[in-house]
Amino acid sequence: MSLQFKVISPIILFFLYLFIIPFLISCEFVSNHDHNKTFVPTRPELQPNNPKINAQKYGDIYREQDQDFINAINDPSLTAVTREFGLSKISIKEFPYSSEFAIADVKPWSSWWYPKREKNLFDNSKVRSSKDYKNFSTLSKFDLIKKNKNKNAPSAAAYEKTLYNPNALSWEGLCDAWSIASILFPEPKRSVTINLNNNYDIIFEVKDLKALLLKTFESVDDQYFKYYGQKFSGQENAWIYPDIFPEQFHRFLEVQLFEKHKAFIIDTDQGVEMWNAPVFKANYTMTRIPDEPNSIFVRTWIYLADSIKTDDHNFVGTKEVVREYDYVLKGDRDSNGDLIVNLGYWVKGPNNNDSRRDHPDFIILPPDIQLLKRKSWNPEIDIETVDEILSTSY
Repeated sequence: MSLQFKVISPIILFFLYLFIIPFLISCEFVSNHDHNKTFVPTRPELQPNNPKINAQKYGDIYREQDQDFINAINDPSLTAVTREFGLSKISIKEFPYSSEFAIADVKPWSSWWYPKREKNLFDNSKVRSSKDYKNFSTLSKFDLIKKNKNKNAPSAAAYEKTLYNPNALSWEGLCDAWSIASILFPEPKRSVTINLNNNYDIIFEVKDLKALLLKTFESVDDQYFKYYGQKFSGQENAWIYPDIFPEQFHRFLEVQLFEKHKAFIIDTDQGVEMWNAPVFKANYTMTRIPDEPNSIFVRTWIYLADSIKTDDHNFVGTKEVVREYDYVLKGDRDSNGDLIVNLGYWVKGPNNNDSRRDHPDFIILPPDIQLLKRKSWNPEIDIETVDEILSTSY
């Protein structure tokens, strides 16, 4: 094959010189400029002569100046992670550093969280006749199965109605039960049809099956779980807003996700409200902080299964949501130059993601399913019957 060279028109050359080449040069400059730009987190300033405010609002920073602060509070949950697993050791020699993704061996599934304000579990107002089984509420269908075994069995739907509170707080519901179940139990993926006495079919849709399963986790005893970080219940004199402290949070991620590959639960709201969600994946970046050789800026992304927020309560699978947390880790260098982390504080990140205001309230570590005793607040929901119904839905 011969090569042929063609003369480029002077007009085209002029156009390239005037517009295209300057554009490419400017793009390269912007790219290099952004790449070399270092974000320096702002350290919050303590309130002068106000130890109460410093303890509550800036406890993650205040403890660095007041060595007796943590001991005075006498709350072991504040340092439970590092007391159990030891301190983080950062031995990375080159920065910036980007971690691999840490992924749990079980991926939690999404579900509706069945707020206490709703009547869906027991209400039959949409039923048009005594045989309109399709529109029966979840627990009314469950009652039919129970009464087929024992016609004198008490009604789960009737008891659930006594638990109904139209004035319940907006966040009250089964998000905690869903978070636990989605980690420890397989997801109901298909509807179940049960024929009673060769007479009529009772169809449990996925939303019915998930509701029944969640009801068996709603009253599980706290003794089966490990909690890390303060659980705020409204008593401000025993509450530190910026806990769980960042070095505790980071060390927990290292052990639970990066080493053990196990999912866990966080409360995403720092106040009285509890919005629990299961975490199954994470990654992070680390960068140096100029003139602070013993400090590292960390951006962490955690991936959670999201609750269903649409009318599609029969959704199957995992709707993912990502939350970013930004913080500084501090410590001392050992003889090898590795940073042994013993402190940390939450900061606002480069994208104005403010982790001082938005960070986990506490972490929950569920046990193995074999060690857990499931229980419902509704005594008419027996777990054996629920599991029989669920058995063909996986």
